[in-house]
Amino acid sequence: MNQIEQLKKLSEKMIDVVIAEADPSTWAGANKTLDEMTDQERGDRYWCKKNANQAITTAVKLETLIALCERKNTTPNTEVVQNVESKIIQFENAAKKRLERLGIG
Repeated sequence: MNQIEQLKKLSEKMIDVVIAEADPSTWAGANKTLDEMTDQERGDRYWCKKNANQAITTAVKLETLIALCERKNTTPNTEVVQNVESKIIQFENAAKKRLERLGIG
């Protein structure tokens, strides 16, 4: 199996982790308001959110690596590459803002 295929299989597994980690119903203190949580629950919830954020970041970087490897096998048009890279940065920034609004970032 070539490396790109291995990365794609790893990416599929990573998406499963992202789905599990990003589900707020599984975080410490789920279904409680902040004033109902103990200090321990609030701290654990903070780490749950950080874990979710890191899982998402890892998945995005893995997908970027796969795209770069696939692109490497073709002769890219410089203008197209810059446009794609610009769009990736734009999507990553939008995702970060959304995560921050959701309290994950």
